[in-house]
Amino acid sequence: MVARALLLLIFLSLPAFPAFASMCVKCHKPHYEKTGSCTVCHRGNSETSRKNIAHSGLITKKYADFIINRQAVSGGGKTIENAHCRRCHVTGGKGNDIAPDLDTESRRKTAETLKDKLMKPTDYMPDFRMNDKTAEDSVRYILNAGGSAKKVSGTAPYVVFITQGKKSAFDGKCGGCHRLLTRKKGGTGHGNTAPNLSGLFSEYYPADTVKMEGGRWNREILIKWIKNPRKIKPDSLMPPILLTPEEEKRITAEFES
Repeated sequence: MVARALLLLIFLSLPAFPAFASMCVKCHKPHYEKTGSCTVCHRGNSETSRKNIAHSGLITKKYADFIINRQAVSGGGKTIENAHCRRCHVTGGKGNDIAPDLDTESRRKTAETLKDKLMKPTDYMPDFRMNDKTAEDSVRYILNAGGSAKKVSGTAPYVVFITQGKKSAFDGKCGGCHRLLTRKKGGTGHGNTAPNLSGLFSEYYPADTVKMEGGRWNREILIKWIKNPRKIKPDSLMPPILLTPEEEKRITAEFES
């Protein structure tokens, strides 16, 4: 009985941890206690004292304000909209699934990795030439949107498009100037002198690229454009491209794949 009483006395004399107590507070001074647990802002694993596991996937101090810095998140959201990122990616539960789902990536990747992807885009991602602040606020938006998304889907593997010496219809007729990312065949085209056409038929592609019937690209308008761009936009720099009926079917099918 005496031993039990002594243990109880020792326990009661220990400093009380806050409600969000975790192994984190053994090394780090608590802050923003009212916001929630350490993992709400910083992620990581709060149930272990092993540093390499505790800090796995950690969101560093620089980006951990994505929950409370509403101005930065709002600015990042405007950049995401203006860059039309959703024509390839899902973020905040909205967008096309041509490229990796950013709601999923926001949970898998560190903020620094996400920023690096924005600053050094892959082959079929447009180069937005963001400065550091714009890229960092965009990352804050992605982290915030991913955390609030109702459903996070699995990301399909990226498809490698192997031509084996035979060009796709798009690559042969359009690929010298344009690039296109598709769900089923991955990336095609190698040009950088004309717009990236990924997600062209979707609601997320810029609607003001040309004055069109209905304001959106579709199969019929695309063929009209390819055959005679200057009939739709008189100052277009693109020359007319001759297509056979078979080529028309193959090219539009790639935009829909």
